[in-house]
Amino acid sequence: MTENQDQAVESAETIQVVVFELHGEEYAVEISELQEIILTPEVTPLPNVPNFIGGIINLRGKMVVIVDLEKKFALESEVSKHSHIIVTESGENTFGILVDKVTEIIKVTQEKIQPPPSVLAHKVNIDYLKGVIPIGANEGDETDSEKIPEGSRLLILLNLTKILENDEIFEIGQQLANEQTNTKEEEKN
Repeated sequence: MTENQDQAVESAETIQVVVFELHGEEYAVEISELQEIILTPEVTPLPNVPNFIGGIINLRGKMVVIVDLEKKFALESEVSKHSHIIVTESGENTFGILVDKVTEIIKVTQEKIQPPPSVLAHKVNIDYLKGVIPIGANEGDETDSEKIPEGSRLLILLNLTKILENDEIFEIGQQLANEQTNTKEEEKN
């Protein structure tokens, strides 16, 4: 990018996104939706929960429900190679999202985010998507906002809030938060 292009990107409304891999595909989430990124520790499984709930971890004294997006999106592979957990909050609940690996953090302009193509609804519930971000080839070229530059790599921008508002996930997080509050109160008495 030239210096003028850098200045134009800075003057346009930009967001930072964390890019991660999941089942060989690239996804992104806005960095403002995250608390932190950690290496995957040992996860304690929970009984009688949906298969996409990987279990819980203790993160500095706070119980975190782990969500396996591969299973949630039905992208299961024979060998799971999750190396990172993206930690986020939804309401009073803290969740960890299992990802194969976090690859980069990039800045993108809001205008670059395009509506998700309907074909993505076959992979991921369309409500869970904010859009797609073309990155790479022809990046500096003027293009019609409806077109994705040929040769671009596409990042699927997820809406973590919508994913975590799922009734099953929210209920498990709420139960865990209530249990943790009750335990702290019992310890005080």
